[in-house]
Amino acid sequence: MIEKTINITVYLSALFVIACLLFSAMSLNTKSERLRKFTDILTAFFLSSLSALLVTFLMNRKGTPVSVIMTLCIYISYLLMVYAYPLLFSYLLQIKKDNFFEDSGSSMILKSIWMIGSAEIVLLIINLFTNALFSVNADNQIVFGKLFGSFELMVLLQIVLMLIMAAVNTSNRLARGPVLSICILPGIGALWTIMNQKISLILPLTALSLLLIYVNVYLQNEADIMHKELELRENRLSILIGQIQPHFVFNVLNTIYYLCDIDQKSASAATNKLRKYLEANFNDFDTGEPVPFEKELTHVKMYTDLEKLRFDQIEFIYDIQETDFLIPALTVQPLVENAVRHGCREMSGGRIVISSKKEGSHYIVEVRDNGTGYHPEAHNDGRRHVGIENVERRLSLLSNASLDIHALEEGGTSARIIIESS
Repeated sequence: MIEKTINITVYLSALFVIACLLFSAMSLNTKSERLRKFTDILTAFFLSSLSALLVTFLMNRKGTPVSVIMTLCIYISYLLMVYAYPLLFSYLLQIKKDNFFEDSGSSMILKSIWMIGSAEIVLLIINLFTNALFSVNADNQIVFGKLFGSFELMVLLQIVLMLIMAAVNTSNRLARGPVLSICILPGIGALWTIMNQKISLILPLTALSLLLIYVNVYLQNEADIMHKELELRENRLSILIGQIQPHFVFNVLNTIYYLCDIDQKSASAATNKLRKYLEANFNDFDTGEPVPFEKELTHVKMYTDLEKLRFDQIEFIYDIQETDFLIPALTVQPLVENAVRHGCREMSGGRIVISSKKEGSHYIVEVRDNGTGYHPEAHNDGRRHVGIENVERRLSLLSNASLDIHALEEGGTSARIIIESS
């Protein structure tokens, strides 16, 4: 009676764990082939545990129907395990059909594992006529035959071969340690069943190994997703940096080209300033990481100095109240450039104010001009506005920040970068 209670408890525990894993796997949005295989494995072990639990409940109950149901459930449980363990092994190590036909030691181990599985099925078929493995007596109790220990040894040998294969295999997605642990647990259960046939631990230990698999695969998937997201983010940033750098250099060279015709001394000074700036700062911008605002401000001042050589009618005013924060590199200069090109370039008394301050939990960087004002239809004119698009995307990628552009009531445009302080 004690053994029966223990078996019911461990089978219920195994059934509960596998049911939770099966429900979780079926609830995942990702419907990959790998997930489908794992769901098949979970289903097989769930039905096997359910059959074993039903056998334990029916033991010692009178009646021929009970005997028939018990016998059927025992066969179902063993057949499912014979099918599920090699399937689990193949899933863990990503075994493919081609691996069986390779001329290698691993191929021999694979063939041995599946041959042992075939031999187990043959023994189960033979047991239908000989009761050499097990039978159900008149009191509906399980009586183990002479070959039952041999059957369990075959299961154990299968698992040992899986362990060897896991030790030499280097292509599995999971780390070798977890794979070995996962293979060892069912092996311990099989060895226990050989020594103590009244209490079976192979299914609950298998349930524990399935839980370990699920956790490791889930964590590995999470790591893969994070790595891919990081790669995607870095690639997108590289593209954006690749856009803004040539765009900026082109505009500066255009200014120098203009100065060459009217003021060669200023053109020479501007060329030297651009050279020094590129030497000092572009390495920082290549990383795509946020930079101290003071570094970004130096870049902006260099740009406005160059623009001042060409548009001396524009006044650039700096109202810097806060500098102790990070900002994505090359995000303020495109806003200043936009204010020059679309706001003040044609004016005789243009004024552009670059300011920074802190409001509550946000840092505000604003570029404000007294030009013609912001016209959304001009921004949506079908042309590619590289600078503004770039700023918006990089702010969203690199920090919890946003860009707000709007017309001012008194005339002109305000472009505000809003960064949430950490």
